Amino acid sequence: MMTYPFPRIPRCLAVVPFMLTIAAADENANDSAEKRVDPDIAITVVASRELVDFDPVDSGRTTFSESAISILQPGFGDPNLLFETLPNVQYDGNRDRLTDSTVQDLSPAQFSIAGGRVYENQFVIDGVGTNSVMDSVSDNLNNFNEVVGHSQTVYLDPSILREAAIYDSNVPAEFGGFTGGVVDYRVRDPQPTFGFSAGYSHTSSAWTQYLVAEENVTDPMPRRPEFEQTRLNLRTDVPVSESVGTLFAFTRSKASVRKPPDQSLFGEDIRGSNSTLDNYLARVRWDVSDETRINVQTLWTPYEREFLRFDTDIFKGGGTTSYVELDQIFLMSELTVKLAYTTNENSRTSAPAFFIFQNTESIDWVADDRRSGQRGGFGDLDVSQRDVSLQATQRFLFDTFDLRVGLQTARIRAHRSRPETNFTFRNGVLLGERTADDGTELRVSLAEGVDTDDPSILPGEQILTQRIDYLAHEATVHLNTFGLWSEFARDFFLFDRIDIGTRWGVRYDYDEFLGNHNFAPRLSTVFGLPWDTKLTIGLNRYYSRNMVAYKLRESYPDEFVYDRIPEISREFTEDFTGIVETRVYSDEWRLRQHNRSPRYSQSELNTPYSDEISAALTFPLLRGQGRIRVLRRENRDEFVRSEGIRDTFITEDGEERTFTQYFVTNRGFTNYESLSLEWQGNWQGFTFDINATFSKTENGGADSFFSVVGDGDDTAGELIFYDGDVIPFGELSFIRDNFATPAIVNTNITRGFFENRFVANLNLRYRAAFDSIEASLIPNVDRSALINETVVVDGETYDIYQDVRNPAILRANVNLSWNFLRTRYGNWHADLRVRNVTNSIPRTVATSANPYQRGRSFWLEVKYRF
Repeated sequence: MMTYPFPRIPRCLAVVPFMLTIAAADENANDSAEKRVDPDIAITVVASRELVDFDPVDSGRTTFSESAISILQPGFGDPNLLFETLPNVQYDGNRDRLTDSTVQDLSPAQFSIAGGRVYENQFVIDGVGTNSVMDSVSDNLNNFNEVVGHSQTVYLDPSILREAAIYDSNVPAEFGGFTGGVVDYRVRDPQPTFGFSAGYSHTSSAWTQYLVAEENVTDPMPRRPEFEQTRLNLRTDVPVSESVGTLFAFTRSKASVRKPPDQSLFGEDIRGSNSTLDNYLARVRWDVSDETRINVQTLWTPYEREFLRFDTDIFKGGGTTSYVELDQIFLMSELTVKLAYTTNENSRTSAPAFFIFQNTESIDWVADDRRSGQRGGFGDLDVSQRDVSLQATQRFLFDTFDLRVGLQTARIRAHRSRPETNFTFRNGVLLGERTADDGTELRVSLAEGVDTDDPSILPGEQILTQRIDYLAHEATVHLNTFGLWSEFARDFFLFDRIDIGTRWGVRYDYDEFLGNHNFAPRLSTVFGLPWDTKLTIGLNRYYSRNMVAYKLRESYPDEFVYDRIPEISREFTEDFTGIVETRVYSDEWRLRQHNRSPRYSQSELNTPYSDEISAALTFPLLRGQGRIRVLRRENRDEFVRSEGIRDTFITEDGEERTFTQYFVTNRGFTNYESLSLEWQGNWQGFTFDINATFSKTENGGADSFFSVVGDGDDTAGELIFYDGDVIPFGELSFIRDNFATPAIVNTNITRGFFENRFVANLNLRYRAAFDSIEASLIPNVDRSALINETVVVDGETYDIYQDVRNPAILRANVNLSWNFLRTRYGNWHADLRVRNVTNSIPRTVATSANPYQRGRSFWLEVKYRF
């Protein structure tokens, strides 16, 4: 259930006159365009994207130049956030939560394009795909069997980019492997002269306003996360000769979280944890001749994140991409051949055993009012991906048409292993003498010869009596892919008066994992209409890339649960008024339960695809250009799991047990519709970029491809409690609860002052109110996580769902760049980036346990360029 209100003009637009006042104070502002400014030291004035004509053929493409990236990049260096102000792009609505975990996370932001899920986008760096084929939606740091995933294999820094482009529709045939959109990053070339730049940026909890919604206020309030984030980047251009240039760059982003005394976790110690994301770039460009050029590049982006329980886990991510490229120009054509190697790591280093003790005397790392304490870790997990790819593109330039053909092939290796068997110990039993709840006198002791150095025993206090074994295992999946594409473009006149531009393309993809032959037509036609108006019609099909996470999960070994079974004897007390029970525990473990993990199987599956129809009308408007775009996507054959099927197997002790078998199906789907209104133009030295998007997203699948949502599965028939009644889950009307805000308005205003030595950018983002149906969530017993709220009706327990009104929000962000010192030895710049100037509550999924949301916050960067 949702509404589509057209937003009223927000009152906070009063920020705009502030910039107009500055313009009036700058007496020379209107003449600055006519004055000659040294391009090496001037700051180029840009809006959120370059103010060039909307491209009618590539109507779904938006490009950010190097100068735009420099002004608009966020302080913490995530280029994915450049696209936040564009139509048909939606971000995680909860990213402004302020918790220890969120402020320490330096991985790139995940986002949805044109209704697709975060793992359905295609990311390329200089034409090389950098996409994960693993489980990229796992985000639980406390998962025993999984590591945190990400849809990207390489975590890029924006300071090395010359261009960042995004396609939300009408995507050319050279791009495949997506049903969302395409993000195309291009690394800058080495410069012909020596140059050096350095920058350092900083923010912290002291520079951040903490906001709390009224419903999350408690007395006392939980402690605030204390953090610091820094970023250092270095870059140098070193020409070797007139024909050979090199570029070297290094960036280090770091987040540190301090945890003050908190006896529920760490006793009296103050402890901290860190995250570090590095970027190493080496690029060589060799102009062999006027017709021949060779590029060689290596980019390495290791990411390491600490996660603190009592012991520290280390999570690693990021990867590398390296390639050799030959660009050869012939008489009427150009050939580009590229050989690339890409790697990715998602691993965890953790203690090999996990212990859950009762809170006894020797346990001093938890508060006295806590019933239990945890130590150890979940064991090491290694997950990696290795891609070797070859691609070639031939472009033919003729007088009347343009023809491009291309080949892309890759061999992908996905690997997962638990190097050694790991254990969980729990069910602590107190040693010594005591009286049980039923009045029985208990005498619990250890047998002779028991090893008291066993970490699951606290001598004289307790013994852990249950052990779960997670067996060592290893699995490898190989995936070979092959693609061919062709694209033909021609302009002609119809009836000698209507100018028509066409781009016809087709793409063929095959991979041996599913064995499907996929043909994807791509068509874009532009009609030249009177008054310099152009109408673009696009008809396109896109096929997704394949995930191998299902295949890897088939290799998960069985789980074994063991108990320590004591020798028990009973006798009467001396006065015959009670029972004395003696329990003696030995080192012997006995198999109690043999569990089989859920199995995932697939056969004869179709490749998920997206059919798209788009229309764009471009026209002159108010000293600029306006555009109206309509987009509809129908994503079909999406992967979701089937309902669970109970099956049996024989355990190691000869018993018959049941487990759940799942099948991967093509029953998922997504429908996405949007209307976008856009205008960009200039006035009085200001550049404007304004757009409004009204969209609707319907899902018959799940945000995680390991979840079940939709018609025909077991979740649809599950009973829940909603609006006073018990009804089947499938009767609810849903929109996706995240990445799917129905109405958003973005306004970007940019202006340069004082011969462009000072540049100001203001972004206003208005999210209209909307209604949704969501599960009612409450904190669990120890307030460490959210769980479903339940109600009991006629003795049965049901999850509660409720109507939620998501209020309208206006956010304002400001970017200021000041070239404050010019010398013959270089130039000094200061950049100030202010998020949420209006201090609006972001309305994330906050709780009384984690109530804080990001208000006004500041990033300051100082840069030197030579």
